[in-house]
Amino acid sequence: MPFSILNPSPPRILPRVVASELPARLWPMLWLFIKPRWLWVLAASIPPMLNRALFVSGSYAAKLIADAALAAEAAHQDIWTQVFPFLLLFIGLMTGVFVVQGIGWAITYRTRFPLLADMRQTVFSFVQRHSAIYFDNNLSGKIAYKTAVLPEQMIWLLEWWWFQLMPALGIFLTAALYLTTVSAVFGLPMLGWLAMYFGVCMMSGRLCAKRAGEHNEAKTQLTGRVVDIIINIKNVIFFAAHEREDATVNRNVTATLAAQRRLFLNVIFLMRSAQHIMTLLMWTGLYTGLVYAWSRHIITPGDFVMMSTLGTMIAARSQELGDTLPDLFRLSRLGRGEHRNAGRAARDHR
Repeated sequence: MPFSILNPSPPRILPRVVASELPARLWPMLWLFIKPRWLWVLAASIPPMLNRALFVSGSYAAKLIADAALAAEAAHQDIWTQVFPFLLLFIGLMTGVFVVQGIGWAITYRTRFPLLADMRQTVFSFVQRHSAIYFDNNLSGKIAYKTAVLPEQMIWLLEWWWFQLMPALGIFLTAALYLTTVSAVFGLPMLGWLAMYFGVCMMSGRLCAKRAGEHNEAKTQLTGRVVDIIINIKNVIFFAAHEREDATVNRNVTATLAAQRRLFLNVIFLMRSAQHIMTLLMWTGLYTGLVYAWSRHIITPGDFVMMSTLGTMIAARSQELGDTLPDLFRLSRLGRGEHRNAGRAARDHR
């Protein structure tokens, strides 16, 4: 079949995959699959950032429209004549947003699904090459669950990079640039606030990661136990072991619930509290500075509208990106112990 951006290449298995060769962490494992297509992955990273940069630039075009209209009114000139070029600029920027978004989706479509197919093929090949010791020491349902969800988790990391981190960088860098063009007094502190905001979120997220690991292990154990019981349901019926299996699953459900509550409390009281406090500080500082600068005629009404809009964009995107950090740390912890045990079992078998 001739090459087409909408016709992904067929799935393949990475050569010579054995149990001890897959990395123990998800990010290095993801890189193993990305490496043959790194140019496509890089190309797919550019449109989301450019898309958000163009969208933020629309606020700058709106500022130019407002300033031109006010200046024309003050000079008793025709407002439409003065504003029309900036209106065309705004329409062009918004058109570019949709064009770039379409290009980005086409590239990610061309890249994401073949990657997922490769991951599924290779992870299955990885699992079935474990030694008998590994299968004896782990629930088959637990192994099947990890085999099924591991490719989806790696794709989630890639999508987080494409659709969360890259757009956020596009917003932050472009907004900081426009704020700095008006006054470095606003742009540079905003960059400092972003660094402090995500520094606090990263620290809180790492504290949540331990609880996330406990919850992942309990959830995987519960799923594995349920799958094993269903697979062997005839034996359960034959030996009338329903109550015993109910008690076993109940213990797993209780452990999962306790781990989930601990994780929830950490996320709510650590992550959310830190985010809200930092956002409140940003709003207080930004609007106090804007009102003061406007009252002293340091900035124009258009500057005020643009910078308040950019502040809203930055705060909203920071919140959205910060909300994904617990999931990012949770996934980053998945599989560490399992893959190390698998590698040991494979070496023991050899």
